Amino acid sequence: MRFFSGFSLQNEADFFAPYIKESDYTVCGFSYGAIKAFEATKKALEEGKRVDTLQLFSPAFFQSKDEK
Repeated sequence: MRFFSGFSLQNEADFFAPYIKESDYTVCGFSYGAIKAFEATKKALEEGKRVDTLQLFSPAFFQSKDEK
């Protein structure tokens, strides 16, 4: 299992442990770490690597363009 942390909490993986699927093929992230988890999963799949589960906990997605 790969876990990507958010902005400021320590040991976030411990906080979410009851919900995380323990597997070598699970990727998960909290807050900003959810963005990193998504990008890592996308890259892994493009490289032909195996990912069974992507878990996003309270994802914080930010717009990078000013749309009017």
